[in-house]
Amino acid sequence: MVTLDELCTIAERTGAGSASLRQACSLPRSAADMAPLPEPDGESGFDSSWEALLSAAPADPAG
Repeated sequence: MVTLDELCTIAERTGAGSASLRQACSLPRSAADMAPLPEPDGESGFDSSWEALLSAAPADPAG
C-alpha cells in the first residue's frame, strides 16, 4: 500500500499530480502520512489522480 508521503515524493520528483494532491502535499507532514492509504474507489478526484500518478511513475530503484 502506498502512503501520502510516498505519493508526495513521486509528485515532487516527476512534477506530476493533481491540484488536490499538491494541496495535500503542501501541508505539514505528520505520522498519519506514513500510514497506508485506503484502496482507491475511483470516485474521488484525489483517488483517481494518485492512481494515475503511480501508474506513470518509473519504478523506484531504492524500493
